[in-house]
Amino acid sequence: MINIFDSANKLADDLKQVPEFQAVQEAITALKNNAEDLAFYKEVIGYQQELQNKQMQGQEITEADDKKFNDYSAKMEANTNIANLMAKEQAMFQLLQQVQQTMTHPLDELYSELAK
Repeated sequence: MINIFDSANKLADDLKQVPEFQAVQEAITALKNNAEDLAFYKEVIGYQQELQNKQMQGQEITEADDKKFNDYSAKMEANTNIANLMAKEQAMFQLLQQVQQTMTHPLDELYSELAK
């Protein structure tokens, strides 16, 4: 019997070798090497977590929250290191989506039989 987790672990190791992963790794290193950009990034992540906690607790996201989030978004897009990281992450996530589609293809085929 096959141990699917052996295959999954191999895939995880293989992902570290693809250019998209290496590009994310390089972008993270560049961000970590700039203390000001890194501090801003951590501030934004903290604020995102704050908003998620509000939503999970059923609290309303206010206009002020929305405005602050939009301000952060604009500043992130204008920040070279953060914008670069976001672009590299997007490419990595596209690759992961393609891998997921490949992995779930057998299920898709099974369910497509129900539509016939």
